[in-house]
Amino acid sequence: MSGFVQNGHFNEAIELFRQMEAAGLEPDAVILRSLVDAYSNLGVLQWGKVIHGYVIRKFLYKDDNTLLETSILNMYIRCGNISSARECFNRMLVRDIVTWTSMIEGYAIHGLGYEALNLFDQMVENGISPNSVTFLSLLSACSHSGLVNEGCEIFYSMKWRFGIEANLEHYTCMVDLLGRSGKLKEALIIIVKLVLYPDSRIWGALLAASRIYGDRKLGEYAAQRVMELEPDNAGYYTLLCNIQASAGQWIEVEEVRRAMNEKNLKTKPAWSCIQEKGKISGFVSGNV
Repeated sequence: MSGFVQNGHFNEAIELFRQMEAAGLEPDAVILRSLVDAYSNLGVLQWGKVIHGYVIRKFLYKDDNTLLETSILNMYIRCGNISSARECFNRMLVRDIVTWTSMIEGYAIHGLGYEALNLFDQMVENGISPNSVTFLSLLSACSHSGLVNEGCEIFYSMKWRFGIEANLEHYTCMVDLLGRSGKLKEALIIIVKLVLYPDSRIWGALLAASRIYGDRKLGEYAAQRVMELEPDNAGYYTLLCNIQASAGQWIEVEEVRRAMNEKNLKTKPAWSCIQEKGKISGFVSGNV
């Protein structure tokens, strides 16, 4: 079952669990974790709640099952039920750094920046030392909530307060934070002066911010850099097209589209899933 989940075969994992039930076998915490992860990845909250109820009925919360409980917490986060995730968090007997960081990340995903910062303060007060992943979640929370000053303070506290060196992912979060708030020049300064080897993600963050604020010159510069690093990513070409179209540069738009056609680049269609008669089916946009 774990093998199915790790390789993205979520329906197969669920079917195997049903066969296990039919054979009269009871799952342990490891199997339940795999099942929760399967429903989490499929976004099927209804059946995830059923498994959660099973866990409670079997009194697994009386023991230290931090990994299983964290998986349940993450399931609620991924399915959009942040309040239930916090209830799980509050109920846990043992909370490790992964649990705290998962809850902080959940707040970040749902744009609850202040809640993420408050939880971080509680974590430190409880004697839990943050790691680099914790700071990624915090910076993401600040970025999605427009908390520029708070994000900058968190970023600089990594080194002087907690002794954690910023890596490329942290710098990318800072570029995203500044870019989303319209501070494009400051974002560029971080890339040019602080990052030794900028990758496609950090240039992509600047490109996306340039699209939001209509900065054609900076957008074209970022696009040039990101396409040198990742020439076959259709998303970057699309962002550049949008920037140039907003500026009325239709000749340039046509040139970019021609380059996409020559490379046979297409944007990936949206994907979703539905549950019908107990079976979960995936489909893409336009596929009926």
